[in-house]
Amino acid sequence: MNLFGISGIITGITSLLLSLIVLGHNYKNPLSRLWALFAFLVAIWGFGVYEIARTQSPEWALFWWRITHLGVILIPVISIHFTFLFLGIRKMWMLRFVYGIGIFFLILNTTPYFIVNTRYVFNSFYYDSPPTNLYLLFTLFFFLSFIYTNYLLYTNYKKASLIKQKQILYFFLAIFIGFLGGSTNFLPVFEVDVYPILNFIVPLYPIILLYAILKDRILNIKIITTELFTSLVLLIILGELFFVKNTTEFFIKGIIFLILSFFGYMIIRSVHAEVRAREEIEELAAKLEFANLRLKQLDEAKSDFLSIASHQLRTPLTAIKGYASMILEGSYGKISATTKSAVDKIFQSSQRLVLIIGDFLDISHIEQGTMQYDFAALDVKELTKGLTDEFKATIESSTDKSKALKISFEADEKENFSVNADRNKIRQVVSNLIDNSIKYTPAGFIKVSLSKVSENGNVLLKIEDSGIGISAETMPNLFKKFGRARSLSSAYANGSGLGLYVAKEIIKAHKGKIWAESEGEGKGSKFFVELGEEKH
Repeated sequence: MNLFGISGIITGITSLLLSLIVLGHNYKNPLSRLWALFAFLVAIWGFGVYEIARTQSPEWALFWWRITHLGVILIPVISIHFTFLFLGIRKMWMLRFVYGIGIFFLILNTTPYFIVNTRYVFNSFYYDSPPTNLYLLFTLFFFLSFIYTNYLLYTNYKKASLIKQKQILYFFLAIFIGFLGGSTNFLPVFEVDVYPILNFIVPLYPIILLYAILKDRILNIKIITTELFTSLVLLIILGELFFVKNTTEFFIKGIIFLILSFFGYMIIRSVHAEVRAREEIEELAAKLEFANLRLKQLDEAKSDFLSIASHQLRTPLTAIKGYASMILEGSYGKISATTKSAVDKIFQSSQRLVLIIGDFLDISHIEQGTMQYDFAALDVKELTKGLTDEFKATIESSTDKSKALKISFEADEKENFSVNADRNKIRQVVSNLIDNSIKYTPAGFIKVSLSKVSENGNVLLKIEDSGIGISAETMPNLFKKFGRARSLSSAYANGSGLGLYVAKEIIKAHKGKIWAESEGEGKGSKFFVELGEEKH
């Protein structure tokens, strides 16, 4: 046995196994069927070369050369057909023409006008030196098909998708390697006695081509590689069974063959399961990615809508609130108590709507990342005391006398409560928290206090009330968008459920903390805001 024969048997076994495995996996796919046929033709060539290297008879060598040419003649034909199918080219007349040429040479292969004789070279009987005129014509067809296939790939590369482009590049590589290895076999025919050592790279031709087919589903390569390796190992051990010298050796190798067959089956089965799981995960991930993209688009559209709608609503509401305030102040003359009560309700309702619209605008800015902050030294005590006094005046002047509320402020006069913060944003947070306590406290007290956190010196604001309280079920959702409890909804139906969410985002931007505590419904609540002390 020489290198010529070894290259043939390696090519034959590799191509045949790949052909059977792929055909068994996906025989319904025309591309897979055509590739399996192509690999089978390469296998015919490989096994034929192996037999030629083994025989010492010129007649048998000539016979096997004709057998190998069953594969050699059809390889360029199937290569062109495969390229057409791979690229989606529909030129039936061209395919019929190529197949017609292939059939013509197959018929010639059975006659003495194609391959005539052999000569002994490289320890084998090589065919036709010099070649016949008809064989020269076939050689021309063989290389023209190589040029035409590459031309088709080149012209379709630029307009192909990214995945298709990668497949085409692998296709180029496969054809180059295959034809480079196979073409060296023509040289001795033309009395150029260069040993066809490149036959050893021919098995890479179908393997790379298979990779190109499966480039968009690359995990299948893992299955095929596992099955190919397992099959080769079992085939080698099975072959050794025919060369054992005694029964004991036959029994031992038989047991080894059965054990390896079992473990090979288990390995292949586990790889199949892994690939299926990964493909399902990839499919779910792709669907999830699309859904996330769609949700992001919808969220952006929602934010844009909120921003535009809020701006458009704010202008007329500001006018309503302004005119109502002027009427209440007597700018348009004295009005009756009944009219004043009605206008006061208009003013209060418009004030609530302005605040709600402000929350929506803040939500839009927060989600779009466009919320602006103007950090500067801020005296939280002065700010909080001022807001407490404003709310106290509002409660005392309110026409609704059904609420018996007392609001108070407490802070150490000697303590410094200065922080680095955006005054307007912190004012908005504190105002929202006090306003919430007023809304949800039918009667009783609201205590606003400031203190220092002993561990780090941070400023701690506490707003405590004797209101309706917060249930344990509501507490985890309190600072989420629209996170309102059912009891709160019934107590105050006009709330948006956005104020606490906005407050949380503002405090988070200040590197602070905000939280709530309550012993349950009907037992009041406490809200806390912790802000870092100003660094001097």
